Amino acid sequence: MKKLTIEDLKNDMSFIIPGDVGYPISELTEILKVTKPTIINYIKAGKIKGYKYSERWYVSENSLRKYLGLWYREE
Repeated sequence: MKKLTIEDLKNDMSFIIPGDVGYPISELTEILKVTKPTIINYIKAGKIKGYKYSERWYVSENSLRKYLGLWYREE
């Protein structure tokens, strides 16, 4: 099984969060193999940092890296 990297996550659905890149929850459900409500619960519990923009939730690349145990920037 190929190891997941952030480069695997980048596509035209991502958008820029100041100083970072954001990924829509719909994309994360496929990558993390969990449901949308589970990701929302992760955000509410503080496991992943999420941002709401135009009625949609996004997760920053840095927060995703931290959650996956990959290299990340201290916030």
